Amino acid sequence: MSRYSYISAGSNTTVLSGPGTLYGVHVSPVSGASVLIADSTNLGAAPNFNADANPSGGLLLGRFGLYTGTPPDFLDFKGAHVNDGITIAASSNARLTVLYAG
Repeated sequence: MSRYSYISAGSNTTVLSGPGTLYGVHVSPVSGASVLIADSTNLGAAPNFNADANPSGGLLLGRFGLYTGTPPDFLDFKGAHVNDGITIAASSNARLTVLYAG
């Protein structure tokens, strides 16, 4: 059964703990917004949006931004399998809806 989670305040948010499927993320950004998505349940207190390494040993699923405009964006993960969970780090000016199953 598909689920969704709305993230309205930037922070590290775990939307799924354990195995599951990530379908997509709808982003309603403003200029300067950043989004980091990982197959992990712990990104640490302050993930580095610019680092090339995977965050806290988790598999990096995507790093998006800096958004320069405000049109919405849909990040299509086409049913990507996750092993550990889905955690998203977003800057405080991004609003996200995460579509997943688990």
